[in-house]
Amino acid sequence: MKLKVITASLLLALHGGLWAGDAGAKLELRLQPEQGAYALDDVKRGEAILQGAKIGFEVAPYVELAEVAPDKTEIETETKEYASSPGTCRLGDAGRLIFREEGVGELEIRFTLPPEAAHLEMGFSFRNIGDKPVRLRKVTVTDGTFLPKPDRASLRLLAGNSGAGTTKVVRSSKLNSENNLLCFFADRAAPRSLVAGALTYADFRKYVAIDNKRLTLSARDPVGRRVDPGSRYESADRFYLDGLTDNPFEALERYARVTAAARGIKLHYYTMPSVCMWFLAVKHFGGDTVAENSSVGAVAEMQRIADSGFLKYSPVAVRLVPDNYEVNNEQGWWDDKHWQMHGRKERCIVDHHYKAPYETTEKWARKVRELGGIPITYFQPGIRSEDYAKVFPGHMLYNQSQKLILRNGQSVLDPHAIMGKIYGKLRAESYDYTDPDFLAHWREVNRNLKRDGVQGVFYDYPEYAFAARGGQEDRYATATAAYRTLYRVAREELGKEVYLQERIGPGSDATLEFVNSVRTAGDNNVLNPDILELTAMRWYKNRRLTNYDMDGKALLATGSGNTKRLSPLQRRAVLTMSYAVTGRLLLTESFRLFDKEVLHDLSRVFPFHATPLSARPLDAFALTTEPSDSAAGSRPGVYDFGISEDWHQLVLYGKKEFLVPLSGDTAFGTLGLKPGREYHLYDFWNDAYVGKFRGDCTLQQELAPGEARMLSIHAVQNHPQWISTDRHLMQGYVDLIKKPTWDAARRTLSGTSAVVGHEPYRVTIALNGASPAGADAKDAKATLTVRKQQPELADLVIEAEKNKTVLWTVRF
Repeated sequence: MKLKVITASLLLALHGGLWAGDAGAKLELRLQPEQGAYALDDVKRGEAILQGAKIGFEVAPYVELAEVAPDKTEIETETKEYASSPGTCRLGDAGRLIFREEGVGELEIRFTLPPEAAHLEMGFSFRNIGDKPVRLRKVTVTDGTFLPKPDRASLRLLAGNSGAGTTKVVRSSKLNSENNLLCFFADRAAPRSLVAGALTYADFRKYVAIDNKRLTLSARDPVGRRVDPGSRYESADRFYLDGLTDNPFEALERYARVTAAARGIKLHYYTMPSVCMWFLAVKHFGGDTVAENSSVGAVAEMQRIADSGFLKYSPVAVRLVPDNYEVNNEQGWWDDKHWQMHGRKERCIVDHHYKAPYETTEKWARKVRELGGIPITYFQPGIRSEDYAKVFPGHMLYNQSQKLILRNGQSVLDPHAIMGKIYGKLRAESYDYTDPDFLAHWREVNRNLKRDGVQGVFYDYPEYAFAARGGQEDRYATATAAYRTLYRVAREELGKEVYLQERIGPGSDATLEFVNSVRTAGDNNVLNPDILELTAMRWYKNRRLTNYDMDGKALLATGSGNTKRLSPLQRRAVLTMSYAVTGRLLLTESFRLFDKEVLHDLSRVFPFHATPLSARPLDAFALTTEPSDSAAGSRPGVYDFGISEDWHQLVLYGKKEFLVPLSGDTAFGTLGLKPGREYHLYDFWNDAYVGKFRGDCTLQQELAPGEARMLSIHAVQNHPQWISTDRHLMQGYVDLIKKPTWDAARRTLSGTSAVVGHEPYRVTIALNGASPAGADAKDAKATLTVRKQQPELADLVIEAEKNKTVLWTVRF
């Protein structure tokens, strides 16, 4: 049997890349058409990454909408799945593997080894060789044995689910996940990792399954892509596989970087806090008798924010939530007329969402902006308004004003508690995001928002907009493609600077090119271990592919009716952990309730940084969690912002006592510092110098109940150095615009800081044996004081009359 060997060098030549020779090859791809499979090897180790990997597809008959019975949908057709086997494959051009099922179709898998040859990329095309159109519903690009050599007893798995999908490190040999999945063999002598999943999205969602030694990687869509007889469908969907990067943190972060580049994701960061008018006014959370979820209420809240003085630290976004769950509502129309018509009769009670003198989007959005805020609005892109559906039946799926979604052949109430139980709304298909007329309307809606000055949109209940049962006007569109169109059109019309957020969604990462944020939890105003872990275990995507959001957070009191008061320690924990594991913070209480202490604490975490840096849940893979174990003790509690080799921001939360090894392999819960160096540690919230520690020691910390501790760690230098600031939780990462540098000839330490007007700004300096001689600040007052109780430290305090960037110098 002859095997076709494709090395990194050959593939690069075929794809026009440059290669110096086989000596540096990292991966070897072996195409085995006689076996109907392929294999992937780690060249350096001489070990298999994949063995006997088969490919396959699933098709269903194509059905015209006119042929669908009234009580049926077009997806209720028999599907057939085909898998490669010996003798069914051949080699294509450029080292491609082609699987042919006679009389049905040909699946071609495209393999690419990028120039660095550290991972494998896979794409596919499908040719219909039958005599009738088909729906391509599933493509399997990998179904084989992965990393056969490592012991399965050490295997840890982490799912890459989106929305509210589970993301928890489990000690198991079986797990299914959407989007991507990590396999980590926690063998201290020979740790190994494998990351498999989606690279790009176009027409299909992506799934990964692990079953002992078997890895399956597939693209699926409930509707499927129509492929006509004799035609070839070239998919833009691609997959990613990395079995070379051993460290699980590095493997997943590398996956996120490659994915961001492949998808062209350039995040617009939520550097500011947001206030949600629904949360402020809804009875079962805020119950604020002053706040009102209306255009007038939004402007009033923005005025309170401006009056609080907080805007000198950061802008604030105000989110108006025009939600109505009656049979006829604002959705679909999305215009001033209908936002003026409707309000809420239950829970978040308001007579009309738009009121004079701010009865139009342009008026309330403009006023919020004039006051220094960022106006954000709210859409339910899949919730029906029956009057809209009756006027525009062609805009609806199946071109019917009310195509009921049946259960056992019977109509059912909408599962939403208010729509179904209170108003008796029937479950029915929603808007068709492939219909040309509806898309023209959708574009106009978004153009109007841009014209009127809206700077953000929150998309609620987006799963209703996923056309899982088909019925699209575009007969070639998949449900996934149509769902992506919803957000793509909004992004095209609103522009790159507008904040778009997807609430939970159907569970796919398919929209990440278009949205800035994805929510991971249902309505809540608390910080609890389940909500925290769900987001923390997506650190590699957070601030790289999206800004995750744990939904609302209270700073004063939580629970139904806000009955549980938060202590200052708990409030700081909410702020710290929101910063550490998410990309945005949504407040559930009015600024009118925040005293100086609350405003001070809130100001210490804003602005959020606008870089891809996210905190690793450092002890996640050192734990031995069983799949069914949800005990708090199994959750990560050590989080590391690794800013540079010499600077880390370490967060501790969730336990009383912590023992953190400072050096060693980070895969097993250490910081990875250098054993032979010393490090300064400074505690931000407690404003305390923790001390000087060697890199080969274990840091021991004891926390108060509910406390979250942020420690800044700096490698000791042979000259004076800054080790903390009091302006921001990240202790210099955000507020030090130009990081301090040492001039040995002049014996000066100089930096540039963003200083808030009329607020003393402090930089803590470790003298490292030097004696300070004074300090200067350009266009600001500078005072330098050596600490009496800690003479090894000095505090530089800068004061300015207004917000400004200040260049400062300390002389020694």
